[in-house]
Amino acid sequence: LRRLQTSVDRSARLAQQMLSIARAESEPLEQPRPLDLREIAAQVAEDWVPRALDGDLDLGFELAPAPAVGQAFLLRELLENLLHNSLSYAGAGARVTVRSRCEGGEALLEVEDNGPGIAPAERERVLQRFQRGAQTQGSGSGLGLAIARDIAQRHGGVLELLDPLQGQGLRVRLRMPRAPG
Repeated sequence: LRRLQTSVDRSARLAQQMLSIARAESEPLEQPRPLDLREIAAQVAEDWVPRALDGDLDLGFELAPAPAVGQAFLLRELLENLLHNSLSYAGAGARVTVRSRCEGGEALLEVEDNGPGIAPAERERVLQRFQRGAQTQGSGSGLGLAIARDIAQRHGGVLELLDPLQGQGLRVRLRMPRAPG
């Protein structure tokens, strides 16, 4: 029964990701609206904090205003994909931090974990569909980062895979234009 449940969960996640790809590619951005990446992170937190607790992970938030213009639904999907990756691959007891802030003319959203990370030489490749890191454990499909990258690009932004601020792990950063005013 556990294997069946795991298989059903994996299939549902894959179906959701395929729909997200189709939505990110084909639908024109509905009226882009002013939004705050801080608010999107706070909304997503409601769903992900219990999951992190169940997985014995420390999920924290360092949120400052990050005004941008875009489609909140797609940006939530982007953040959920980043959190899913961190919570799935960082390992039990890992620390995951979500940050939002402005830097210059850009609004930033970051997800950083202290898991095994992704080797710098593989980072560009894993942003492509159906690609995973060579050392990646687990049963993912290799779509989460590709979806996040597509959504970032549709918003005039860039998705970057970076070294963490300290120690080992991975920091994924969305940079997008800051909202005027």
